[in-house]
Amino acid sequence: MKKHILTIAVILLSSSASAALVTSSTTPIIEDFSSFSGGWDSGMGPVSLNGGATFTSTSSYSVIGDGHYGMGNGNWTSSKNGFTGLNTASGTMTFTFSQAVSYAGGFINYHSTAGTILTAFGSSGSVLEQYTINDLIFGGDFRGISRSTADIFSIGLSDNYVVLDDLTFGSSVGEVPVPAALLMFAPALLGFMGLRRKAKNSVA
Repeated sequence: MKKHILTIAVILLSSSASAALVTSSTTPIIEDFSSFSGGWDSGMGPVSLNGGATFTSTSSYSVIGDGHYGMGNGNWTSSKNGFTGLNTASGTMTFTFSQAVSYAGGFINYHSTAGTILTAFGSSGSVLEQYTINDLIFGGDFRGISRSTADIFSIGLSDNYVVLDDLTFGSSVGEVPVPAALLMFAPALLGFMGLRRKAKNSVA
């Protein structure tokens, strides 16, 4: 019985690492890239962004700024007033945060319905979550990753000439690392184990 109780506790604890692909955002935009408008800067970075974030890329063709950026899923132009683009068919743009966050994303688009890959990385560069994004409306849409704990140290967008604007990231207000269900269950669990220990001692 004790092993079964511990198993239940482990299952509840594991639920604290739950994650979700986010398709809309009501949180404030941290970086709209408007400070980079007026032309293109190209290269692999690093480039410092608002909120202590940093932009890097695996491709020297990557761009930050504004101008005409042709894509089959809807061109982006200088009317966007600043954005980032991978500007190649393969590679990864990475947005690294100065401290761990629980959610991150932005307004993205790609060249074709082959889509792009959105990845959340942990402190050691390990992959926490990864999603293939290939269902954007024409012109692009918001996509992000939300987790129940603040353990995202960076996000990456890969392949297909992917672009990003309106970078959003942060941690939920009042975030708790333990699910509410576990908090309610814990006193009963401890009480039950105490009664079993007392009963066992009485029999002895």
